[in-house]
Formats: sequence, structure tokens, C-alpha cells
Amino acid sequence: MGKESLGKQFEKLTKQLEGWNKEIEKFVPYAIIKDTAVFGNSSHVVLSKNFLDKKVGVIILGDNGAGK
Repeated sequence: MGKESLGKQFEKLTKQLEGWNKEIEKFVPYAIIKDTAVFGNSSHVVLSKNFLDKKVGVIILGDNGAGK
């Protein structure tokens, strides 16, 4: 396979992924939270107004400093 063929395949896969992401977002809206405000033993997050009428769960990925 030549570089041009691989490039076309990559572009095709990229477009497919973008389409799948848009389809998933219709059913499962999400927000990426980069910062929180610590308040006692909890943290507060700020979300856009899109989430006013929705229940929201937060999943923490990576090292959050718990137990320090």
C-alpha cells in the first residue's frame, strides 16, 4: 500500500469517527470539565445551560490527589 492509499483510508476513518461521535452525542451529552472548585470534602463544577434540565453524573479520570 502506498502513502496516498493509507492517507485516504485514514481520512475515511476520521470522517466515520466524527459521524459516530455526533450520533452518540444525540443520546449521551457530555462535557469535559478541566477544573473544579474545592468546597469542604466535595468539589463544585460549572456546566453550561444545556444541562439545566438534565441529571448529571461526574466521572473522575486520572490522579485526583485523593488520600493525600
